[in-house]
Amino acid sequence: MTKLIAGNKTIECRLVIFDKNDTVIDQHLSLIELAGARRNSVKKYVGREATELWEKIVGVDVENRKIDHGSPLATAPRRQELLIAAAAFYLSGFSWDDAIQSAQKAYDEADNSMKPPYGSVLLEGVAEAMKQLKRVD
Repeated sequence: MTKLIAGNKTIECRLVIFDKNDTVIDQHLSLIELAGARRNSVKKYVGREATELWEKIVGVDVENRKIDHGSPLATAPRRQELLIAAAAFYLSGFSWDDAIQSAQKAYDEADNSMKPPYGSVLLEGVAEAMKQLKRVD
């Protein structure tokens, strides 16, 4: 059995599981990539005014690469964020039906446009640590 040493503790384990966000990858970079793709699609479907409101409501400033890490973009499941996006479009003058359809189309297009590694960048030392863990039997 493998022994994992963390600080002054030794833990016998067969499996190590990591949460990816800010443990293995830089979450900020991944979210900026996602936000940029979604912003481009949102703007295509609903225009500048609704896009600006969308950015405020989901908690992102794509141009300045800023994200509120407690915001819907960073924390909400996609289905909840879709409703939030539709609300922004509705508040910008779209009918509710058009707002929902536009949000769905924009998010589908944006998410499908993203390619691996989806803006993900490993944190310093992660690659070496994973190689070391793989070598241990």
